[in-house]
Amino acid sequence: MFWLIIPVSYLVFLGGGLLLPGVVLWHRDPLGGGDIAIYLAAVVLMALANLMVCLIMGRILFPQYWWLGQVEGKDVFEYEGIYFLGLRLSRVPGRLQRILFGVDEQMRVWDLAFGVLFLVMLAPHTLAFLTAQQELDRRLPNPTRLAEFLHGPTLSHLPVMRDWGVSWSSDPQLDQRVKRALDDLQNVSNPGDSDRFKLAQVYILQSFHTRRRASDPYLNSPGEQIVFDRATGNRALTILQSLLDLPELERAAWSSGALSLVGLYHISDGNYQAAADVMKQAVAEMGAADESEISRYQVLLLAGQAALLVGDENGAIELLERVLLNEQLPNLAYALAMEQLSDALRLKRQWGKADEMLDKALELYKLERDRAGVARVHLHRAALALDSGQIKDATHELSIASSIASGLNDSFTLNMVARLALAFRG
Repeated sequence: MFWLIIPVSYLVFLGGGLLLPGVVLWHRDPLGGGDIAIYLAAVVLMALANLMVCLIMGRILFPQYWWLGQVEGKDVFEYEGIYFLGLRLSRVPGRLQRILFGVDEQMRVWDLAFGVLFLVMLAPHTLAFLTAQQELDRRLPNPTRLAEFLHGPTLSHLPVMRDWGVSWSSDPQLDQRVKRALDDLQNVSNPGDSDRFKLAQVYILQSFHTRRRASDPYLNSPGEQIVFDRATGNRALTILQSLLDLPELERAAWSSGALSLVGLYHISDGNYQAAADVMKQAVAEMGAADESEISRYQVLLLAGQAALLVGDENGAIELLERVLLNEQLPNLAYALAMEQLSDALRLKRQWGKADEMLDKALELYKLERDRAGVARVHLHRAALALDSGQIKDATHELSIASSIASGLNDSFTLNMVARLALAFRG
């Protein structure tokens, strides 16, 4: 039975340890508690596989009395080729134990040898585990996540930007306007809730810095054009938190809008789980009237993006369908929702439906003459082609997006071009 059970157990444990992490790699979500448990289970399986192969080698290489005594638990001892059965050590004087059974020498030598064998065999099993992870990582889908495609539209629709009548761009003139607005708002005596919310928006705008030198910091790719300054963003976060700390009746008119900007901060900072948690609360607290003037569809779009970034495609689709059911939205709002819905469908590997959504979004962007939107659609198509293994089509779409984006003053789109190009090399 030994030569049937132990080798089969070894193969089962080895296969499970090598392949189980593929469950995590298939979804490519940020590591959660369940994913960590899967990796721990894989490590346990590899340790058991290592134990099984050591038992096989011990059965072949070690003395028979060691196997009978240490593995089968029988009271069997040997001295100079003679086996003693059923003899209890407690009945044998200490000096005779050392003479007959070598408790201090022979028994411990073979136990130590088994431990050394276990450690030696652990090395090839560890190498096999790491090699399997690299191969699974190469073969299993690795969907591209475009974290910044809502940044430009969201900043452009901030209430303070609507008051100025401009859209977001990396234009130095906008930087100067932001600095002047910051000075004016900081000098307001006894600022009200509206003034503090405006100040938070201005800090959010100021937190995105254009990279001017190759030595400037970047998040993912040296080709990035703009980076998020956490220190400046923290100033906005402090103000927003003060609004959220108001008594319940006073904060109700501000909570959804303030929470949305907190979510934007976390998305920009790369803390996607925190963004998803905050945006769930923002959606739950949307009211009929919102003094923050952050529209309901913007809240839903940001919540959908946060859900996508943590791998909750179904949650994102539910939120985006609420946007698309509103027949009174402008074309650009529909296009943004369709653009984001295509991402959710792509991450669910429903590539045909994702392509249909991109076609509809592209029509609306062309109708509105929104070149940044057109560029983003081609970026999404490049990601779609890359995920489905159509490298030639992906390269073509990325080239189109890069050409359009290079003629725009839109650093966020250029960032996505740089990061997607990095994905090709990965």
